[in-house]
Amino acid sequence: MAAKRRSRRGKFPSMDAPDPTFQINKRIREIGEVQDLRESLVRGATKKIQEIKDTLAGQCKPYDALVNKFLSEIFVIAKEHRRELSKGKWKKIIQLDAGIIGWRLTPYGTSIHNVKKVIKWMEENGFGKYIRRVPEIDRQLLIRNRKEIKGKIPGVSINRTEEFGVEPNLTKARVALSVQRLERLAKKAGKSKKQRS
Repeated sequence: MAAKRRSRRGKFPSMDAPDPTFQINKRIREIGEVQDLRESLVRGATKKIQEIKDTLAGQCKPYDALVNKFLSEIFVIAKEHRRELSKGKWKKIIQLDAGIIGWRLTPYGTSIHNVKKVIKWMEENGFGKYIRRVPEIDRQLLIRNRKEIKGKIPGVSINRTEEFGVEPNLTKARVALSVQRLERLAKKAGKSKKQRS
């Protein structure tokens, strides 16, 4: 029996089969169109969200003012009766039925005015250890050595403030203002009450 002879003709794709690069390019264009639609939706939503936030901020201002007013009133009463409220002890946090009130000192912070001038002055006057390799002031080191440098470096101040805060049991959201600001608000409220009477 004779062996079948195989054809040596190469196998080519039929004329009906689409070009693979055409298919890939088509899908890439479709992805781009879908992403563009998605991005336009996100941009529109972001714009709407910002408009809602702006509207909400305006609507919340009276409530924020009312919370600040209540906070300053609580501060005045708590300051006058701190020993009674803390049952004879000088406590920073006092637990009440409606929530918690308390005083706290904020961590130290630095404020530096005219950084380039301060860096130059520090280099010339032996405070170079407070400057990092990239000419930048090491604020944490300044805070750690605040007693050593207090008032010695012009343009540098190291401060912390005392805050008074209230945390209602209902919301567990702490509201706090600096004691200085609360005292100003209380003073202002006292003046306006005298003017009304």
